[in-house]
Amino acid sequence: MKGENIQVRMFGYLEHSKKLLQNEGYLLPTIFADTPFSNSLMILPISLDEGADEALDIAGKVLRSYNVKDYYVVSESYHIIEGDDPDRYEECINVIYAGGKDRKLMSIPYKKTDSGEYFFGDVLDIVITNISGSVLDLYLLKERVPKMNEAEKAQYRMLFPMRDQEEYISGKKETVH
Repeated sequence: MKGENIQVRMFGYLEHSKKLLQNEGYLLPTIFADTPFSNSLMILPISLDEGADEALDIAGKVLRSYNVKDYYVVSESYHIIEGDDPDRYEECINVIYAGGKDRKLMSIPYKKTDSGEYFFGDVLDIVITNISGSVLDLYLLKERVPKMNEAEKAQYRMLFPMRDQEEYISGKKETVH
């Protein structure tokens, strides 16, 4: 049952990401996490342009401060396409799930035409042991930082307040970036 729920949420984030990409032309890497606090969904955009290590450390501290057990990350990246030319690649949207000992990666390739239209390929379940590179950092956000005391957690909760889940569901999803 839990595995099905994870898959459903991953597809939901994927569909939402496709709409954002079509409307905005880009996706800002974003963490979605349930917290033990009542009726709350944490939505945390991450800018990786400059200081990616610092941004990931802060994200890890925020996840720890809210005692998050599992989370999802939506991001864009490139797939290398197998074939004669190893430099060929395709853009894709990734949805990552990290929880306990379970890790999942769902990816969908896309192409953008000169007229601005997006065409999406088939959704792929990627075997985690087949990937390498910086995407692996997104699975280990909480492990990036040491345990925090309650005062440190309270400080981060003040700096990064959660949004009510109903606000997200009621159509204000465009505030993801």
